[in-house]
Amino acid sequence: MIKVLEEQKSFINKIGDSKDVILAIDDKKNISFFNKAAEKLFGYKAEEILGQPLVILLPIYTHRSHDKYVDKFSKSGDKKRPMGDRMAVSGVTKNGDILILDVSIEKHNNEKLHRYSAVCRNLAV
Repeated sequence: MIKVLEEQKSFINKIGDSKDVILAIDDKKNISFFNKAAEKLFGYKAEEILGQPLVILLPIYTHRSHDKYVDKFSKSGDKKRPMGDRMAVSGVTKNGDILILDVSIEKHNNEKLHRYSAVCRNLAV
């Protein structure tokens, strides 16, 4: 058991230091993982955003439709949606700047804490 926990910590440290923006949400659509690249792009520290609803990172006008997309994806047999599979996604930074993102989403059916994970790239860079 201790070896598994050590391996999990090692894995989280590695993805935490990734140059790609990586985040995860739980089964209630609250942010459960937010790496350093996500902190830099969105302007939030992990400790201030963990546990917050994902929609905090989305423009207000997308909140309802995004919830519907997540629910539809949840019920689908799809495990992942790679980048470029659909239109770009809008995000919003802590200071209100709008981001245009390419997002790859993966569903983790057996996980409660990290139900969905996403890798994001800022298309404006």
